[in-house]
Amino acid sequence: MARLIIVSIVFAIITGCGAGSFNRNLSFMDSSVGLPVTDIWRENIEAVDLDMDGLPDLITPPPRRHRGEPPRIFLNRGNRWQETDAVIMPKLSFDYGWIEAGPMNDGVYPSLFINSHARSLFALRGISPLSWEDASSGLPDSFGGRSLDVGDINNDALLDVIVTMDVYKSRNKHTAVFIQTPERWMAVKDNLPPDAFGPYIRLADFNNDGLLDIAMVLSTNTVENSVYQGDGGRSWSPVTGLPPRDVSYIEVADINGDGYDDLLMIYFPPGHSLNEPAVFLGSKEGFIKLPTNFPTGNYSTITAGFIDCDNSMDLVLGVSRGIEVYLQNKGSFEHALSIETPSSPRFLKLRDMNKDGSEDIVALLPTQESGSIRVFANSFRCHGARIKNIQDGKTLKMGSLIKVEYTSNNVGTPFLRRDGKVIPLSIRLNEYGRTWVVLPFVEMGQYELVLGDTAKRINLIK
Repeated sequence: MARLIIVSIVFAIITGCGAGSFNRNLSFMDSSVGLPVTDIWRENIEAVDLDMDGLPDLITPPPRRHRGEPPRIFLNRGNRWQETDAVIMPKLSFDYGWIEAGPMNDGVYPSLFINSHARSLFALRGISPLSWEDASSGLPDSFGGRSLDVGDINNDALLDVIVTMDVYKSRNKHTAVFIQTPERWMAVKDNLPPDAFGPYIRLADFNNDGLLDIAMVLSTNTVENSVYQGDGGRSWSPVTGLPPRDVSYIEVADINGDGYDDLLMIYFPPGHSLNEPAVFLGSKEGFIKLPTNFPTGNYSTITAGFIDCDNSMDLVLGVSRGIEVYLQNKGSFEHALSIETPSSPRFLKLRDMNKDGSEDIVALLPTQESGSIRVFANSFRCHGARIKNIQDGKTLKMGSLIKVEYTSNNVGTPFLRRDGKVIPLSIRLNEYGRTWVVLPFVEMGQYELVLGDTAKRINLIK
């Protein structure tokens, strides 16, 4: 009987009726057979090829009220999902929280970085498909974390982490930076305000200087600034001009394709009880708000990616009991589609899960009665490669470990090109839809970053 209930759940998908030039053939199909439907999911879910079979899988920390259990893994079998515990993982006391994947040291298998609520901060090094060892030496034994992001903060070709303490703790609320070394993790003494922390944090390069900056959702009334520009690891300069405090969700993406990362947010305008999405464009002078006409409402999440087959980044929004899809048309966003869900999504991720060149929607729905993990498959089949996170004019530092996100079903190995000369890139981790590469030390200047049949002009600096 339980199985009958699971397969009988219906998600209504309704095409948008607003004016616009988007393709009316856009649709999404619920492709969630085998995924859970009755747990209380918190924070996020990661899409990463864990068994290295060429398809992205799903991994999430245990749901709420499952303290001590390991992360849940759902393998992508094409037309269904298969939960598996046939893994080798250290017997650690995990909890719900935030999870990201990436390479550790010179490993070629996905490593996991987990910030567990009321527990600790974990780094698990991938040693083979579905096999990890504890690599948390130097990380705090008791951290009580909430959010986390990964990136090469000090540009030394090793992946670092930035984490926030749990917002419910009464003391020691803060954001912390841990630098990876070949031997252990090292806490960095920085100048971030001690009580700057919150439930969401992101690393990105908003001023396009080749150094990662911090954006966070604040859960404190004592800190005004939510974005800090980085200098390579220790000093962070506050950026002003953004809405203070009343921000409930953030994400990053280069929406206008100018090489500067932009900040996407859900925030409450002054004097409003309802919130609205907003896009703040990155620049050398600070943020510039992109004019949009999103209505106010009950938005929960925001993310960006390639929904249709053009090269413009589109927006996907979580609302009360649904998901709204907006396609970009030369800097404006036109409503294209609505997807009805049993509850409001807590987290959305766009990733090409079925190798057809378009991004699909992964949703985390949190409530106990209707909580679930859902995947909605995009109907578009797009040809050619599109690089998602690196656009023309991007500044990158030599020797850095960078993530290249893309959509395509056949790209080969990325490389640099200049004056007809091809420079191979050292790959740390390669999976479908995402690859991590180390930038070589070469002559400074402009190069093409080539992936499949597409190339992006980047500025390489020391």
